[in-house]
Amino acid sequence: MWWVLCVVSALSFRGLEAETQLHLDSLVHRNEPAEEAQSPKNETSDIKVIRHDTDNMKEMLQSMLVANSQQMFALNNLQQETRKLRVGYEKSNERILKCRRKLADMKATTIEALKDEQLADGVAYPSFIQVDTLKESLVQTGEQLKKLSQMLGNEI
Repeated sequence: MWWVLCVVSALSFRGLEAETQLHLDSLVHRNEPAEEAQSPKNETSDIKVIRHDTDNMKEMLQSMLVANSQQMFALNNLQQETRKLRVGYEKSNERILKCRRKLADMKATTIEALKDEQLADGVAYPSFIQVDTLKESLVQTGEQLKKLSQMLGNEI
């Protein structure tokens, strides 16, 4: 008797028409032997329908489970790829910072070297204009010394 109630609830879950539900209710509350003779055929057909629906639902749930596991696999792969990209991004940022530091050091060293070279050029290597003016001033100084020595009576 309990299995008939299960069948009724399963069929009502499926949304069967009112006539079918009334027929099943009459099977549950049967009092006449004629109905008992017809009921095994109807019960077996109902059981077959329920079994068919259950199998369909089972297959649908299995396919949903497979799809869910595929989605989880895809999410795990995306997470791993994201982690790899993040590590690569951090490494490239470190390399960029290193290169910027090296560039700043090279610029500072180059500027210092240029300043030192300019300073050294100014002291050790006079320009051509300065050499000419030095020659002229040396010649003038020499001439002035000769004149002074002649005035004093001593010739150099």
